[in-house]
Amino acid sequence: MEQENNSRKSSWGYFGKMVGLSILGIIFFTIVILTCLSLWMNAYTHHSERVEVPRLAGVPATRAAEILEEAGLKSMVIDSVYADMQPGAVVEQLPAAGLPVKKGRIVYLTINAIGVRMVKMQEVREGGSRQALSTLRSLGFRVDSIKQVPSEMDDLVLSVTVGGEEMVPGKDYPFGTHVVVSVGNSRLEIEPVNEETEEQWLE
Repeated sequence: MEQENNSRKSSWGYFGKMVGLSILGIIFFTIVILTCLSLWMNAYTHHSERVEVPRLAGVPATRAAEILEEAGLKSMVIDSVYADMQPGAVVEQLPAAGLPVKKGRIVYLTINAIGVRMVKMQEVREGGSRQALSTLRSLGFRVDSIKQVPSEMDDLVLSVTVGGEEMVPGKDYPFGTHVVVSVGNSRLEIEPVNEETEEQWLE
């Protein structure tokens, strides 16, 4: 009986040691796996590799892409605007210049438009000159002069011309086009119709 008890105790002791070793093995391998995973993640995300975003304002987009590539960054043009600088130059960037970012980060660029900016002419005839001038200037047209012409109504906009040709509402014109606005003035005499010429034309 005593020998049987000792045998059972020996078996349980052996089993306990095996369980303990298995648990220790699991813990050891778990630590190894977590350590390797952490090292791989750091290498994959370049956690410790950061670079400062270069200042690109005013730099041509092609050169800006080269500068970013040399710094280990990427570039993407996402928009174009019309600004008072060289066509194709960088107007804005995101992230901003000077910020530390991870290598491989994309820097989003907004550049100055390369083509000529076009604006759509609006209907300003049959209205007051003040409102017409405000509308034209807000669109980007430049009013060279205001021409007074005979009319039954004062301050009535009769036409807007460019190069002697009347502008057409709804048509696109280059931004900054110089225009002349003709405004009615009742105090100016309307030239009488040449009756002889008119009769000859009717004949």
